[in-house]
Amino acid sequence: MMHKHKLVLASGILWTSAGIMLLVIFFKWLHLLTARQIMWALIIGVPIGLIKSKLFWNLSRANIERILKLPERTHLLNFQRPAAYLLIGLMMAFGITMRTTG
Repeated sequence: MMHKHKLVLASGILWTSAGIMLLVIFFKWLHLLTARQIMWALIIGVPIGLIKSKLFWNLSRANIERILKLPERTHLLNFQRPAAYLLIGLMMAFGITMRTTG
């Protein structure tokens, strides 16, 4: 059991770590792209990234509000809604599949 304010911090650390891990993977793959591919990735990726950041910002705000409504002391796994664990598992499986297949 942990205090709900520490749960918000733990959630932030976890998601920041996940973002850093994705950036590390990106930079490892970057050298494999041609200049033209990088240009198109930027043209397409930046707008998509901006849209996704807005969606994730809204999701994170809703998650913080949900956590703050929990009892003062709660379980560590309450940093996400139970249904979100399925989505996280699917995203991880998709990412692993993409990295391990040609």
